[in-house]
Amino acid sequence: MTIHPNRTEAYRFSVTNDNDGLAHVNQLRKEIRIFNLEEKIKALNDPTHLPQVAKIDIFGRLGKNNPNAQRYRDACKKQRSLGWGFGAGAYQRIAIKDAATLDVYVRKYYSMKSYTLAQL
Repeated sequence: MTIHPNRTEAYRFSVTNDNDGLAHVNQLRKEIRIFNLEEKIKALNDPTHLPQVAKIDIFGRLGKNNPNAQRYRDACKKQRSLGWGFGAGAYQRIAIKDAATLDVYVRKYYSMKSYTLAQL
């Protein structure tokens, strides 16, 4: 697990795309589930409390010498030939299965829902 400085507040860490890295991601998912449930319980006990909801975003990065990189280079060439995108490469989302490393972000936003016990 690597933590890079100078990223957004939502950034948590980067992990390799293997079982060890995915174990870190699964641990964070458990923590986020607990956080979301605690926020719902606070909203139940205090109707003036506006609950926050956390969501995990995972973005893949190809890394160096990735054999899957050619697939994304070909897609970029196709986009440029059709007049989309400029420069060395157009913005693309890298599939998790093709990524060498994963960047993990946690986004928090306010939920406008009101909760009942049945929804927990």
